[in-house]
Amino acid sequence: MERLFCAMAALPFIVIGKGMWEVRNFKITKYQIDTNKDIGDLDGKKIMLISDLHNCEYGKNNEKLFKAIDEVNPDYIMVAGDLVVGSTKYDTDIALHFINTIAKKYEVFYANGNHEQRMRENRHIYGTKYRKFIRSFDKSIHILNNYSYDINDKVRVTGFVAHNRFFSKFKLPEMKRRYIIKRIKKRDRSKYNILIAHSPEYFETYKNWGADLVLSGHNHGGIVRLPFIGGVISPQYKIFDRYDRGVFTKDSTKMILSAGLGSHTINFRFNNRPEIVVFTINSSFKE
Repeated sequence: MERLFCAMAALPFIVIGKGMWEVRNFKITKYQIDTNKDIGDLDGKKIMLISDLHNCEYGKNNEKLFKAIDEVNPDYIMVAGDLVVGSTKYDTDIALHFINTIAKKYEVFYANGNHEQRMRENRHIYGTKYRKFIRSFDKSIHILNNYSYDINDKVRVTGFVAHNRFFSKFKLPEMKRRYIIKRIKKRDRSKYNILIAHSPEYFETYKNWGADLVLSGHNHGGIVRLPFIGGVISPQYKIFDRYDRGVFTKDSTKMILSAGLGSHTINFRFNNRPEIVVFTINSSFKE
């Protein structure tokens, strides 16, 4: 009985200790995405998905993060937003150093998350902070805030950025297909369409728009993960959200959802290490 009591008393310290270790130690998660579409020379190339850095650092000036990226040596890096914390208490220096450093070696695609979008929409609070942030990006970075870029003649990457009301707490508004079309136009049916869209909650709408592959973040893996259940809570305070992290499929559309690299309000994770995602798209297309 005494041993059981001691074990129970030690449990909170074990959980806290493990959680504190996890937020400081990221991992690399790898996926393979299959398609029967022609994707040209993108077939089999390494693509890295980074999301939700939130001004976090791994080692001095993020040296551990840069080392891990260099070891993977991806062909492309796609950033699904929230490099910063959208608060007047934080600056953007860490985020800028990170994205401009990787842009010196790799082709980088970027679209806003809700934290950047919050700064963009609320100039009465943030002033010119967002404008200075985005204008400080290296000129080589593809800023896809509701714009598209053709990697080759078979593959198009589009960054979809929703208004900040679609990230409201507790109850999310409905998003219709026509809202996406108004912001990024219709998809090109002749191409394989990769959609960088920060929130995974509108996966059904992204599918209806015509995305072949969606790249998302935002939900931080559910912060705490329980065995056989998954993530516990989302940033919208949604309990046991089905979209926590991993690969999801709706008909022929797939979504890769990163657990992200950082945290902010709740600086804690459990059974849910931060991650860099690396994936390949493998095509079975034959002429």
